[in-house]
Amino acid sequence: MQQNMTRRRRRHTLFYQVADFVTAMLSWACFFLYRKNLEGAALDWSILNDANFWYGW
Repeated sequence: MQQNMTRRRRRHTLFYQVADFVTAMLSWACFFLYRKNLEGAALDWSILNDANFWYGW
């Protein structure tokens, strides 16, 4: 029983870490797009060619 709880806790911790990482990446991408919008840049797929987008992500 104790092993099962430990395994479940590890799985939940891993899920939390992955979810935290993904939401941090999405937040950074949203702020990047917001900043580009304030600068007057076109918000289209060419944003993905910006090296700073990928360095930050």
